Amino acid sequence: MIPAADGLEAFRAWLRDRRLAADKQIPHFARWVRLFLRFRGRRPREMWQDSLGAFLEELSAKGGVFHWQAKQAGQAVGLYCGQFRVADDTGVGVGGDNSVVGHGEVLAELERLLELRHYARRTRQAYLGWARRFLAYVDAGGMRAPVGADVSAFLSHLASARNVAAATQNQAFHALLFLCRFVLRVDLSDTAGTLRARRGPRLPSPQGSGRCRSSRFAGVRSRGQATVLTAAAAGWIVRRRCVSRL
Repeated sequence: MIPAADGLEAFRAWLRDRRLAADKQIPHFARWVRLFLRFRGRRPREMWQDSLGAFLEELSAKGGVFHWQAKQAGQAVGLYCGQFRVADDTGVGVGGDNSVVGHGEVLAELERLLELRHYARRTRQAYLGWARRFLAYVDAGGMRAPVGADVSAFLSHLASARNVAAATQNQAFHALLFLCRFVLRVDLSDTAGTLRARRGPRLPSPQGSGRCRSSRFAGVRSRGQATVLTAAAAGWIVRRRCVSRL
């Protein structure tokens, strides 16, 4: 059960430390969470995901709320209920006293395991790059060992603050999954609260050249037939030029 509207100062600090929202957006995130918690008080027995859907529907029904504002409200509540409250209740990622991990040793072990499993060179470079960014992101919130909640926060940071593509976020997830499973030995069983990057519109495949090719050689079944037709066309053009000169 989600408590009353308390802990929002800690939520603001959590957003700022993990760079999940710009400084000018943090007050709006806290405002949306406060409104949601008031709404949530009328539906105490629901899962927060169900309450969030009803909350967004009520915002849309009232009018005066733009689409981007409803999207921001959903992101704020998802971060608060799906990540911040989970980390706060378990004592993970909020003032924990875990030991500091040596980044050089972690990256060296990651590279060794990737080579041992015969990963491609570019894949190794990409995974090492994501691991380096992730460890630097964790250090920005205080020198400590990474935990599972940090992975969700980092992936959400990529989607909300960096606006990365869905494929980029997916590559980062697989890199961190390998890092946490085989190097850090960190459990990633709960990543349901992670904000997902939106997939862009699918562009139509260019088929103009194929259509022209099919109309030009309609009925041609082999390369030899196409060669014969081309030679016949060239001969016809030569004959026309000769006749015109006469």
